[in-house]
Amino acid sequence: MSMILDTQKYGIDIVQVSIETVYLDNNKSSHFRVLQDSMSIYAVFIKYCIVSLLSFLFDIATFALVIYILNSFTTISVLMATLLSRGCSSIFNYYMNKKVTFKKQNRYSMFLYYLLVVVQLLVSSNLVYFSDKILSSWNLIYIKIIVDFILFIASYFIQKLLIFKVQVQSDVNA
Repeated sequence: MSMILDTQKYGIDIVQVSIETVYLDNNKSSHFRVLQDSMSIYAVFIKYCIVSLLSFLFDIATFALVIYILNSFTTISVLMATLLSRGCSSIFNYYMNKKVTFKKQNRYSMFLYYLLVVVQLLVSSNLVYFSDKILSSWNLIYIKIIVDFILFIASYFIQKLLIFKVQVQSDVNA
């Protein structure tokens, strides 16, 4: 990538050259397996989605259990149930992503994960708040769904590339 950027720096022109694609014997020698190869490409993201869904269910179940045990629906009991359920589900989510989804970690992965949780919480609440002010005709729940979906995708890439440092494989030989 730096080599491409250096071409501009040194005034070197880049020229696109068309090349002919040659398939020998109608590409019968290809080893591409549509289903298996596609699954290996999307497996990590699918695992991430499953772990996220399980974390969500764990969060809701824990919340419901705490509300049931406290036998009240006051502001303080809802706050306690929310904090406890979100704390437990985030621990579950971190360990599942570390062991099952990305199967990697670095020395600071837990610290970075919880830093992401806090940043995501702040970004979500602010984006929902300001989007509601700008898009006042929209339903607040729809805004939250859109914002959190975007953050869900961003969180996947942040966890993959920064927190658990999964190396991106390239088919190009350098």
